[in-house]
Amino acid sequence: MSSIADIYRKIETIQDVSVDRAMAAALPTSDPVDRVRMVLLLLKRNRPDGVIGLILHYHLLVPQLQRIIEQQAAHLFRPLREAAGRADSIGAANAIRIIQASASTRLAYLVCEKLRHVPNQLHELAAQCLLDMARAAQTDRGATRRPRIDAESSVFLQSAIAEAVGAFGRHGRLEVLVAMAAMLSRPMSASLAHLGHAKHPAVDAMKQLLVRPEQIEVRQSLLGLLCVSTLKEAVLDGLHYTSRTATLGQALTSAHLLLLAPIRLALGHVTAAEMLWPKVAEFKHWPASQSRGLAAWATTLSTDRLAKVHRLSMLRDSPDTTTRLFGLKRLLELGADGPQDPILGVIASYCNDSEPRIIRIAVGQLIRFKYPRLPKLLASLVQSKHEQVRRVASRRLAPVGFDRLWQGWPRLNRVRRTEAGRALLKINPNFHQMLADKLLVQDRATRLRALSMICNLNQGSFFTAALAQLTEHDDGHIASAAVKALGSSEGEVASYAIEQALQHEDERVRSNAVEALAVIGAAEHIDQLTEIAEAGENRAKATAIGALMDLRPTEALLGLRDMLEDDRSEHRISALWLIQELGVLEVARQVAEMSIADADPQVKEQADRVIKALISSVEPTKVQTSVATEAQTGMSRREDSS
Repeated sequence: MSSIADIYRKIETIQDVSVDRAMAAALPTSDPVDRVRMVLLLLKRNRPDGVIGLILHYHLLVPQLQRIIEQQAAHLFRPLREAAGRADSIGAANAIRIIQASASTRLAYLVCEKLRHVPNQLHELAAQCLLDMARAAQTDRGATRRPRIDAESSVFLQSAIAEAVGAFGRHGRLEVLVAMAAMLSRPMSASLAHLGHAKHPAVDAMKQLLVRPEQIEVRQSLLGLLCVSTLKEAVLDGLHYTSRTATLGQALTSAHLLLLAPIRLALGHVTAAEMLWPKVAEFKHWPASQSRGLAAWATTLSTDRLAKVHRLSMLRDSPDTTTRLFGLKRLLELGADGPQDPILGVIASYCNDSEPRIIRIAVGQLIRFKYPRLPKLLASLVQSKHEQVRRVASRRLAPVGFDRLWQGWPRLNRVRRTEAGRALLKINPNFHQMLADKLLVQDRATRLRALSMICNLNQGSFFTAALAQLTEHDDGHIASAAVKALGSSEGEVASYAIEQALQHEDERVRSNAVEALAVIGAAEHIDQLTEIAEAGENRAKATAIGALMDLRPTEALLGLRDMLEDDRSEHRISALWLIQELGVLEVARQVAEMSIADADPQVKEQADRVIKALISSVEPTKVQTSVATEAQTGMSRREDSS
């Protein structure tokens, strides 16, 4: 007796079509094992009569066998077409289900035919089939979900849906309109043409869907349908509905359509525009595909420029980097179109972003727009945790910082000058070159400021040759400033230039030369300093005495007392200047007497200022002790004189 396997092998060799018909007819009554064998054999033989029988009994098969048939749907066009055209509804329904499950868009026209017949119990199934295939064909399914239907195959579905929309008056199925909405990410001009006719049966039904867009496909199609004049008001109502129900983000998955002029025009004058803008707490939880449309949405809603800036400023709180980047880009466009304030402040706030690229773009634009608080901002970015940002901030801060330091130099005290200058030296590799350029300018004020910076920042070593040359300048102010700056230099060239300046005809130059000489090496020039302290002019003499205070304090103090008792007022004033500079308490009593009894009012006034400065700089008891000591010293000197 032959086994069942042998029987099936024998059947496989028989070419008579009656075998296929017999196996198809036996499907409902066969046992599960034989049913599997017969289904596989019928599909393998692929004869129309047998496959049509499979389709007619599709609803009786277990899901596993149904999946096998669905996977072969691309090769069953003729049987599916014949089954769909049969008068019995079971065969047509099974054909539609197979087309629906397999997403065979090339057979979508068969589904559409069922929607053109009135009445037809297959309307609901056919409409749902079109909707399911439309959902599979969507292009905006997220970054991780690609369309299941390619562009070439989608053309057949687009045509079928357009015909179904045109025949809406016959079937009235809303699923067809939802399917059209789902397909709007692809060209649907034929469907939109039907909706453009105000009296078309589909228009009122579409309006009902748009006013309260419960389906996600309808919400995603709102912006696309704004260009249809018959649906404009319904779309705007639908947008307000999504805003109230916190589903506006789904409408913004089509935000790229905001580039179209008709859509921008329709939204540009919308009433209650602020009602269409989501709260930060809402869009912070949107997926990137939705939040990335907010920047275009913010600038399209209305023509109020300040309102646009305010909305874009809120995008800084989005967790999506691209969303924040789009917001910054729109701000830059607004800044280029008109006045920058308050746009610059919002752009500056993007410099606190966690993404280095956004910070770099914001900084670059603030430099371009000449943001008033840019130096302070760059100074804070120098400490950024991102190396790229630190590098950009340092490079940008250098020229800006130098200009700010240059402009503010006259207003800064000595401490602030030193702090700002040292900070700038660290981040600006071109600092000395920029300062050298200023030194070459023929303008007197510019040169004097440059020399002051060199001196205060102790940068003379970088400019020794130029400074030595300027010590011979015809302008005494420039020559004296150059000599003073040489005090921060080293080497034989600097020493020689300073020594030569000691013989200069201008007293200011000689005085500054003494000061510079004391700075570069008072111990090495002690004899010269002593000589000047004994016989120099008032300024040079006071400077030399100050330099000798540490080397020969006794002789220096005696020289200072002699200057205070000098008959020449200018010598007494220079001595008082030195006392105030060095805080010499040993002569406090003598200064106090001068503030009361000096014959020259100018000297008297200067002495009064000096004694007050001494009192305010130290403890009063120390001043009193110094006065007492000075009194004893003065008595001793008078006794010695007697």
